[in-house]
Amino acid sequence: MQNPFNAEVFSFNFFNKHDIQVKINDILQTSGYTLTPINNTTPSDIPYIGGTVSFNTPPKSTDVITIYRKIEPNRIVDYQPTEKIAPEILNQDFNFLIEVIKDCSDAIDNFDAKYADFTNQTNLRNLIQKLNTTQNQLNALGEISNIATKDEITALQNGTSLTTTGISNIVSLGAPYGSAINLNFMGTNAGEYIYNAEKTGIVSIVIKSAVPQTITCLLNEMHTIAIPVCKNTNIIVLVAENLDSIKNQRLFPFKGAK
Repeated sequence: MQNPFNAEVFSFNFFNKHDIQVKINDILQTSGYTLTPINNTTPSDIPYIGGTVSFNTPPKSTDVITIYRKIEPNRIVDYQPTEKIAPEILNQDFNFLIEVIKDCSDAIDNFDAKYADFTNQTNLRNLIQKLNTTQNQLNALGEISNIATKDEITALQNGTSLTTTGISNIVSLGAPYGSAINLNFMGTNAGEYIYNAEKTGIVSIVIKSAVPQTITCLLNEMHTIAIPVCKNTNIIVLVAENLDSIKNQRLFPFKGAK
């Protein structure tokens, strides 16, 4: 509720002054106000039946003031086996229990109203299915060690265009990440050669050509070709003419890659 004045009146029952909680704009206040309770004419039932909260500094007209009770579920009477039980005290003790139960019931009702979509059985089943699907997708991604580092991704991006910088970076980054695997899947004769990558990393091939090739960088001198690969993917190398030599066909697997 909104109120430009410095006092708020409430009319619900409570047992102790510390039962009363005050919030301004949903922020709990521990000072800055005075509580004036209204005494019950039959205090044996419930001591207070309402009261007034007066603020030291009047709230703004746009402030939302919330006054509610929060009864601590603690024993207020300790009955002794050798003493007489006064009806008034017993009555107040039962009233205390009833008010605590009411508060619990209100809290449940408020939860159901606020989170109706969540507590609806159909929607809850759908939520569980979505969570299970998400979990399965996360499991499919593998362990955290299987995720590439920033340097590895940068090397792959540079290496895709086979620039001098890209080749240099990709080989230098790939080599320290795992023991090189010797491949030797290519021959020196003209033809098409296919390799299915065992791991994710860089395939490095050192070749020397006697004649011009369809790959323009192969011109009568030694060259290193660096090819980014993912596990279980094929790379195809087409040799148009015979080569003088092919050396060091290797796979440099990335660290943590499966």
